Amino acid sequence: MNYAVINVFLILVTIVSSLFFSIIFFSSRLNNKTNKWLGWFMAASFSYNCLLITLYQTNIIFSSMIFIISNSSSLLIIPFLYFYFKTLTSDNIEKNKNKIIHFFPAIISFIILSILCTIYPLKELEWCYHLPASYIEANNEISSLNIIVLLIQDVPFAFQLIVYGFLFAKLISKHRKNILDRFANIEKINLSWFKTFLIFYSIFCILFLFLFFILKIDNIIAEIYFSLLSLFYVLFFGYFGIKQFEIYTENVNSKIITQKEIQENRHQKPNGKQNPYTFLENQEKQAELSKQIKTLFYNQKPHLDENLSLSGLAKMLNINKSYLSAFFNKVLKTSFYSYINEKRIEACIKMFENPEFKKYSIEGIAKLAGFSSKSTFNNNFKSKTGQIPSIYRKRIYDKEKRGDKMPPPDGP
Repeated sequence: MNYAVINVFLILVTIVSSLFFSIIFFSSRLNNKTNKWLGWFMAASFSYNCLLITLYQTNIIFSSMIFIISNSSSLLIIPFLYFYFKTLTSDNIEKNKNKIIHFFPAIISFIILSILCTIYPLKELEWCYHLPASYIEANNEISSLNIIVLLIQDVPFAFQLIVYGFLFAKLISKHRKNILDRFANIEKINLSWFKTFLIFYSIFCILFLFLFFILKIDNIIAEIYFSLLSLFYVLFFGYFGIKQFEIYTENVNSKIITQKEIQENRHQKPNGKQNPYTFLENQEKQAELSKQIKTLFYNQKPHLDENLSLSGLAKMLNINKSYLSAFFNKVLKTSFYSYINEKRIEACIKMFENPEFKKYSIEGIAKLAGFSSKSTFNNNFKSKTGQIPSIYRKRIYDKEKRGDKMPPPDGP
């Protein structure tokens, strides 16, 4: 089997895919800050794989520079992916001067490779980069140039895999908490597809360490392995990146206050500003806000709107959303997501008990109550009642047939 031909084919497919997706993410329809980072991720993948062809066609003009850019750009792929996910999961991205730190490995690699290319012939550098592990083991031979290449390329890449794995896991955990405090429907914004990526990412890290440091596989198998991985990255993030819309579309400067922050900062007083923690300690204001919320939900039933968010509810109440979030966390001891979906379940139960809604299916009633997902409705309903909706509704109908007294209908 000609492994070199297979690898070239994989690289060419990745080149075409990454170029296609990078054009899309830099286009006008998806021209926002979030997708610009994803576009740079695709561009880095394109650069790495496109220039990797020079390993098989070393007679290309300026091949030394192509060799330098190719290997340096490989250290840009994961940092660009990290900033894409970070902007996707935050509504208040501040300018951070420390961003440049993430690109130090690629910059340092570019500088050192540029120096090496002036000292050593290109073919010797390429040989060091793709020296078969079996050759080193059989000949017990490794040069100082091999060690330099290992330190500026393989070690930083392995370090990136481990460090960014933890950073990705931390971001997804934080994102999960944030959306529960801000949104009532989270199916399209919970980024479950990125959790799938983290699973594959972890498997790849384990395989990488096992194959390269224990089995010491040869260079051609290693190249195919990385080509397959690169193709997976490009197709995976290209597909889900197109499907994923921006989560935080508002220009928000106020942060959501968590229960932990309430306990840690309750006595702090910001300069010249009302302290939301002090606000929550005021029993009269708590009671007033609680009354406003009850009145609003009774009269206007905002929970029936499947697009209801914390910001939207705050506007209805004419209150800062930070205060409202802190109120849910501290006073009601719940999240915005749990509170709204509990109200929706109560609305569903009332519609089950109302004869006027007999003609509606369970899915139809769930939709009327504000649920956008059948699975979310079933999970929330069972969590509150201990039964699945179909059994609960059947129990109500059985009571009616037996002539048991039912409460008067009250609509949703």
